Amino acid sequence: MPAGTDPRLSRHPAAPLETGPLLLSGPVAHHLNRVLRVRPGEKIRLFDGQGREAEAVVVSRDGDRVRVEVGEVRTVRRESPLPLTLAFALSKGEKPEWIAQKSVELGVAALVVFAARRSVVHWSADAVEHKLRRLREVVRGACAQCGRTVEPSLRYADSCGAAIALTADRPLRLALDATAARPLAAFLPLDRVLPVCLLSGPEGGLAADELEELTAGGWRTARLGPRILRAETAALAAVALVQGLAGDLGAPADGELQ
Repeated sequence: MPAGTDPRLSRHPAAPLETGPLLLSGPVAHHLNRVLRVRPGEKIRLFDGQGREAEAVVVSRDGDRVRVEVGEVRTVRRESPLPLTLAFALSKGEKPEWIAQKSVELGVAALVVFAARRSVVHWSADAVEHKLRRLREVVRGACAQCGRTVEPSLRYADSCGAAIALTADRPLRLALDATAARPLAAFLPLDRVLPVCLLSGPEGGLAADELEELTAGGWRTARLGPRILRAETAALAAVALVQGLAGDLGAPADGELQ
């Protein structure tokens, strides 16, 4: 097993990450102290969200802080070669957190959560910052769980049109629509690696004017299959399909956890 790939070590975000002594505080130290109850001498793994990770040894626990000694910091590649963005509509309950978590595990590079016309819930202007902070915690936790060292970006759009504007630079943009003429797989695999953006609507699907706005902006519509899927199922099924056909699902990558 290559050095630094022990999957048994718990993984935690820490930035900046440099070899030598490091004092951990905040949620990471709380988790180490109160949940894992680490002891001096135990090893953990730290990652900085920018592609680097290192093993660290717990030196001491002091209240809500944990002192560690960071070993060799390595640049690790576990990212999909396909730059994939997922734009998904707000939905009720904990579904946005669930979509964010699972899509990170599946290898998306960027996330855009947007308020669609038919979204059951909408975030007030005052709540956006708090909601995004919670989603970023979910994204960071998913990175820790699945072994990623690069944290996907996360942005919010208050309408489908705003989501279109945020993703206009992606060469291939595919919006999920149950009435589309072509299946998603028809657009893949790609003859070359290029950034792809998937857009998945809310319960009830995208409104007619949103679909018109998408097609006018150069988006293509694609369907997943003959069955009606829940909003969260459709988003994740699309990500998995694209990663399987044009990304790295099923293929070992440099720095793979073994």
